[in-house]
Amino acid sequence: MAVHYPQQDYVARGSQTTSVPGDLISAVSVHGSVRSVGQARMFPSSIHVERDFVVDVPNVGVVRVLNSFYIRVQRVEGGFVAVSGISDVYELGETASQAVVNYLFSLVDELVWFREHKESLSSSMLRDCTKLQFYLSLV
Repeated sequence: MAVHYPQQDYVARGSQTTSVPGDLISAVSVHGSVRSVGQARMFPSSIHVERDFVVDVPNVGVVRVLNSFYIRVQRVEGGFVAVSGISDVYELGETASQAVVNYLFSLVDELVWFREHKESLSSSMLRDCTKLQFYLSLV
């Protein structure tokens, strides 16, 4: 079963050096710094999220990508799953684009949660926080 976020605007801004193809992530409404690797219709597929990409989740937070990373999208029963090596988080979606958007939203949620609870994190969670902060920064 897919996790659905409440309907809210998704805003993405990117660097001016990366074009975005009208393929796998077209439904994400991204205008830079995110591109698919390989053919979009083939799964599993990787989405390259480049430095300076911004994810803005209204009433939650804004995150800027400090170091590029890949989101891997794979077909699963009932839809798609998005994962990456920067976090233990994974997200499901009925479409590949929805899984990617859900995943990006979850990274913002995770970073905000880490910031709010940093003083009480266990050593393993602190390592997870440090790893995530290598890739993402709250704006």
